[in-house]
Order: sequence, then structure tokens, then C-alpha cells
Amino acid sequence: MSGNRRHIPKEQKDLIVVMAHHKSATEIADETGISLRTVQRVLRKWRQTGSTVRIPIELGRPRILTALEVDYLEGLVLRTPDVYTRGYTRKTISRSALEASPLKRLAYQAAVGIHPARRLVFLDESACNRHTAKRLKAWAPVGERARRLDFFVRGIR
Repeated sequence: MSGNRRHIPKEQKDLIVVMAHHKSATEIADETGISLRTVQRVLRKWRQTGSTVRIPIELGRPRILTALEVDYLEGLVLRTPDVYTRGYTRKTISRSALEASPLKRLAYQAAVGIHPARRLVFLDESACNRHTAKRLKAWAPVGERARRLDFFVRGIR
């Protein structure tokens, strides 16, 4: 927004409407120090709606869920309240590969473990593939991790 805007209280706008019964918009602008365009805008709003300010139909952010969806969710909570109100928390998912082999992991650690850390180089190959759009959060019981077993094979090894 530009820097020359200022808030005009509703009471002052109502006074503009009262003054409009006896004076022109130009005279009102000169006497009040409010721009002619703002005076005209206030008078037009009053003629169209009967009010000098815009009153929103609903306050706040527009709803994402419909009334039917809200009723459905409330029904779920009423049927099993303990599942939704206590015992579960939202956490980041830790993913484990389904094809992971503990024996192969130990063999790899033994093979790499003989080298000093300064000789190791790691690369990060960022990509956009079917794995990047997967869910990052999940619900899990308190004290337990949110886990998901998933396929990680991205090519022939």
C-alpha cells in the first residue's frame, strides 16, 4: 500500500454523510482535510449499502472444510474420543526402506570403517521424483515414532 493512506474512523465517515445533507463533496473535502475522492467513496458506499463502512459477512479466514465435512469429523471424534484427544501426537515420519538388509548394512560399515573420515566424500543428489511428494507428518501414539516402511529403490545397484 502507498504511504499516503490513513484510517478514517466510522464516526468521521458518518459525519461526512450528515454534512452531505447541507454541503457538496468538494466543500466537505475542503473543511475536513479528507481527499475529495475519499469523500465521494464514503458517500457512494452509504447510498449503496446504508452504511459508511464495509461489514464482512464472515469474520476471519475463509473456511476450508464444508459443513458436511465438519459434521463428519465431529462424528468421528464423538465415536472414539480417546483416539483423537489423548494418546496421539503429530510427528515427522521416519522412513525405513523395505529392501534394507541389516547384514548388508553391517558389511558396508565394516568395509567403510577401515578408512579415515577425512578420506570420505558424500554427495547430495537432489531430485524431483515420486518420492519428493510423500507425506512428511503422521499421527503416532505418545512415546512412539511415526514410522512408514517404503520402497527406496531408485535404480539398479
